[in-house]
Amino acid sequence: MFLQKINKWYIVSAGILLLAGCGTDTKTESVQISAPASTYLVEYIPGTAMGGMMADATTGKTTFKLRVRNRSTFAAATGLSIQLTPTMHMASHTHGTPADVVKESSTPGTYDCTIYYLMASGTGMMGGYWSLDVTIGSETATFYPSVGMAMGTDTVYDRLKGQSDDLISSITGTSFRSYYLFKDDDSTNTSIHLYFASDGNMSQSYPAIFTGATLTNAQNTPWTVSSALVEATTDTLASWQSGTNPAGDGHWLVSGLSLTSAQTNTVYIRVTVNSKVKTTDGLASNVSGTNTYAIFTTTLP
Repeated sequence: MFLQKINKWYIVSAGILLLAGCGTDTKTESVQISAPASTYLVEYIPGTAMGGMMADATTGKTTFKLRVRNRSTFAAATGLSIQLTPTMHMASHTHGTPADVVKESSTPGTYDCTIYYLMASGTGMMGGYWSLDVTIGSETATFYPSVGMAMGTDTVYDRLKGQSDDLISSITGTSFRSYYLFKDDDSTNTSIHLYFASDGNMSQSYPAIFTGATLTNAQNTPWTVSSALVEATTDTLASWQSGTNPAGDGHWLVSGLSLTSAQTNTVYIRVTVNSKVKTTDGLASNVSGTNTYAIFTTTLP
């Protein structure tokens, strides 16, 4: 590994090999230092996929690590509080995407990170690119991850909406708040793991949803989630199973399901916040209730 200083930038060649077809590719990450007297060097380490191969960021859940060292000694920097701010830059506007709380791993100075990407880089009529600010105290290092489309047929996320009493500010004035459900782990024959988050004003923040979470309305007034519920079913849309939120954060587990191995299963997800069921179109529940649930497909081995 080598470090080359270019003004306030350090280029870190991690010597990581990515297998792509019959060739190899060395991944180089850039580390930005917030000021000449800054304290930390930050390195972005991509996650791993099946078989231990490196995995680039994709839509839906993306995991990776940050390796942080003290600039003066190169020693591992432990016990840090790290904030992630992912931003999609488009011609007309910018927006964020949900990011989980950063946790220090068992390796000193290495931190486990998860981002739930809503879109790929360069997609849509106007395209766009992602930046990722890593903030430690008053210092920020910025990366520019390339985010691809998720592969396969499984649903990586779906969205429901609040109604007219649950609005946020947007580039068009106001809009219904969106509630996002992300596939958070592999499903089993009896359970599904989900990450539950919503968007905030101008889609700049994406807080996790759980009882006790704080959201902000279109007038920028905070309000508290006094109750949250995630439910799922696989059969008649009548036998809904209530999910649990063991850690009191955005991670939910719904058990008591019946999923079949070696085939693609359909799971229906319903969410309720402050006693109000969220819908696909921002309207009240229709007579048959078909606008009150998200639909996930998940394939078991």
